[in-house]
Amino acid sequence: MLPPKSRLLRSMEHEKEHHHGKAARATGWLSPGNHNHLRITRILRCLTVLGLEAEAKAFFGCLSEIYEDEQNKTLPALSDETMLYWRKAVGDAVRSE
Repeated sequence: MLPPKSRLLRSMEHEKEHHHGKAARATGWLSPGNHNHLRITRILRCLTVLGLEAEAKAFFGCLSEIYEDEQNKTLPALSDETMLYWRKAVGDAVRSE
């Protein structure tokens, strides 16, 4: 059983806060076509399959906010296709909001 706030969620919240502050830390994975986007898809799917829908939704929510921020840029780091994969990975967890 995970503690109330898992390390993953704390990490994503930290990342989101720094992204809004334009910190350079996010640039490691936040680039077009980055191989870590596939890893994120797997994490979202695993959380959902393992019954951790709340964690999957929270993680997806953080990613969605970052995605929205990226759309204001000339070359967004997150594509519509990436977001579609992430949305599919959480499946029913997002639809049941």
